[in-house]
Amino acid sequence: MRRRRAHWLSAMATGSVGLVTLIALLLPVTAAVSPLTVVQTIRITAPYTGATTYVMSSVYKNGCSTSTIVTPPFFHWRTGVAGYSGTASSHTCATNSSGSASTFESIYTVIPLVVLPGTDHITLSWSIQVDGGNSLHVGRCSVPSGNNSFFYCSATASVSVGVLADVFDGTNGSVFFPSGNGSWMGVTSATSDFEVCNSGNCSMSTSGAPGTFSFHGPAVWHIKAPGLVTSHTYYLSFGFYSYEFVSEGGYQATISHSGGNAWLNFGTFGDGAMLHSILIT
Repeated sequence: MRRRRAHWLSAMATGSVGLVTLIALLLPVTAAVSPLTVVQTIRITAPYTGATTYVMSSVYKNGCSTSTIVTPPFFHWRTGVAGYSGTASSHTCATNSSGSASTFESIYTVIPLVVLPGTDHITLSWSIQVDGGNSLHVGRCSVPSGNNSFFYCSATASVSVGVLADVFDGTNGSVFFPSGNGSWMGVTSATSDFEVCNSGNCSMSTSGAPGTFSFHGPAVWHIKAPGLVTSHTYYLSFGFYSYEFVSEGGYQATISHSGGNAWLNFGTFGDGAMLHSILIT
């Protein structure tokens, strides 16, 4: 009986040594396994506290023309809604055989950003509703009697809306721009007619076509910003800019019965933009 107990105790002692040895072998392996790196996400939605917005608009006209800022540029930081509207129109008349009209609008908003370790991608998610168009009518290009030298007549109508966005490192001055794979980065619609004569040899060229455009849908802008440092100060800038432009005139010639219109609705009757979120991943 004593032999059996001694054998049993001996077996336990041997087993304990083996268990300790096994644990000792496993411990270094377990210690070498680092925890999983979890990339944190920051999602910013309205109200966009700390946002600073700069707006600009201008009008120009001469001859028998009009230019109007229908809706001044705006960005509401509490809701994320932005927009503006403008029109330009010009035509020849009894007092002027040439003229031009233009309007310009822009919105530029800056928001301070906080980044977390491992984040390097900023995504802006918008809803866009914009409508615009242009029209152009080209009449007659008349040359004074006896003028056989160089002369031309031209007419143009165009409208454009563009977007801008970047991340600026206020600590070292680095700038990161959209990667180019974003949806809806703006649109331009333009048409023009140009008639030129040189020593009796005349030619006419036309580019573009009058018409309208419309975009109602989501837009996502991606900014890849590798190497973000949590101790740096970052700013996200974004906005829109547009122009509406019409002109007609000539050099050593007179253009008559001509005119055009350009218009953009990006902030009236439900049109405009809404920033839904800024995602930092």
